[in-house]
Amino acid sequence: MKRIPLFLSALLVLLILGSSCQKEVSFQQPTANNGNNSGGGGDDDDSPGESNPALLGDWDFKEMTAKTRSEITMPSGSNSTRTVTTSEYTTENNQGKISFTTTLANSAMGYTVDGTMSMEVWVNGKKDETMSMQIPMMSIIPLTTSSTPYKLIGTDSIYFKGGGLMEMPNGASEAIQPGGAKYKIDGKKLTLTMTTRGVRQVDAGAGMKVNNIYSVDAVVRYEKK
Repeated sequence: MKRIPLFLSALLVLLILGSSCQKEVSFQQPTANNGNNSGGGGDDDDSPGESNPALLGDWDFKEMTAKTRSEITMPSGSNSTRTVTTSEYTTENNQGKISFTTTLANSAMGYTVDGTMSMEVWVNGKKDETMSMQIPMMSIIPLTTSSTPYKLIGTDSIYFKGGGLMEMPNGASEAIQPGGAKYKIDGKKLTLTMTTRGVRQVDAGAGMKVNNIYSVDAVVRYEKK
């Protein structure tokens, strides 16, 4: 069994607790640029915009696949420890739906995640294999409802003024900002592709604050009812 130093034990608590926190997905913000869409700046126009008849109605939530990354650098005396934790999972026990009117996106979704997080540790710039490990990750996201105005940008992007539509176990807890996603309709299937990036401060104990750089890439799949 690996012997875990005290400072790393504290860091593990941060990571494990953080992984079970819930956060709404913060979507990549699309831009309209002469009819071409790309990720980047948002859309501050409050006008409703055009709707897509193919998007309207109820869509059953089928699954979400996600890739997450969390990086924390922590000073410890004369040493500096950098920890990178990653996970990749597909949700289970999926329930709920998303409904689109011409102006609103209403969702009620829940799921579970049962997997592992991979943790790699660098001390003073050198990777320490004795500290790297697999950490169990289990989260239950209860059925959660939300409603937000939306606007279509071009033919493949959607902007949610109210921010995210679901909860994710990624450890981030900052306020949600308006954002968007790429969407694709294929017959009775709807796919939303989203991403979030951010930096937050976490309490490492003893009055020490450390920066947590995190990212989440998610693909959410639905089917027409």
